[in-house]
Amino acid sequence: MPCLLRVAVVPVDQELTTREAAGLLGVSRSALIKLLDDGEIGSSRPGSSRRIPLHEVVAYKRRRSHKRRTRLDEMTADAVEAGIHGMPAPGGEGVDSEP
Repeated sequence: MPCLLRVAVVPVDQELTTREAAGLLGVSRSALIKLLDDGEIGSSRPGSSRRIPLHEVVAYKRRRSHKRRTRLDEMTADAVEAGIHGMPAPGGEGVDSEP
């Protein structure tokens, strides 16, 4: 089955609402607000609402993916070193095994 990709063409200076940015990141709006308050993602506040530049959301998403990949690589290396890489999880059968 072919892999379908979604493509969107948006202006470079596109700004998002908190709801839109949270949706792109796959997090709750309150989790996004915490990221904004902590300075993890840049934003502006014209009036009472926040606006988040699309490039800030994309940059954060890349940083988050890189951190996740690095942590996964470290965990895999630790498992290989401990000799447990590729073993079934404790207390369970493999996903594809029959009862």
